[in-house]
Amino acid sequence: MIKRFVVTIALLNILMIVFHLVLGDRFDIFHLDRERTFVAYFTGLQHVSIAGGGVVLAWLSRNRLHWFGWIAFSATFIFLGFDEISELHENITYYALTYGPQFLHSTLLPFRSPTYNWLILFSPFIIAAVIFFVLWGAHIRNRQSRIYFFIGTALFALAIGLELLGGFVKGSFIPLFVIEESSEMFGATFFLWSVWEYAATLFSKQYERKHI
Repeated sequence: MIKRFVVTIALLNILMIVFHLVLGDRFDIFHLDRERTFVAYFTGLQHVSIAGGGVVLAWLSRNRLHWFGWIAFSATFIFLGFDEISELHENITYYALTYGPQFLHSTLLPFRSPTYNWLILFSPFIIAAVIFFVLWGAHIRNRQSRIYFFIGTALFALAIGLELLGGFVKGSFIPLFVIEESSEMFGATFFLWSVWEYAATLFSKQYERKHI
């Protein structure tokens, strides 16, 4: 059942990419690199669903460390989901550059657009999140779920790297943002697969113990 659901999500990811390639230039609502679009809301919904899986795993956890870890994981994806549909990091960057201290500008890179500077302003949080995901993924006892978790982490890291590169590259044969947004969508799908597959595994084991 979970596999079928994930395959459906993956097909919807592909459909979003096709819509962009066919209609994105004419209609912003199908454009992968615009805000408040079908893609943004769909990806945000995936993030919230991942956070829901993390809450279930926290509930199923039998020790305090795992409980806190899954709650932190869920909180991260709640923030990512909210950010995806609200343009929060772009707005924070705008206000930081407009009203922030002057010395802040000396730490920023010469991107082709100032909005890319969110990568610099949020870099401590990005690095901390990647380290947390790598370390936390190692705690997942189900091998398949652990692999999906690490694939999701790798795709998210790739998306951030492509965003950084896109801040300097004005154009290419295949726009970098297409690969970047695709990486983020499929990264979210692998996280979704990982947490819900793992939650189903833990639930089955605990149910069997109580009814043997």
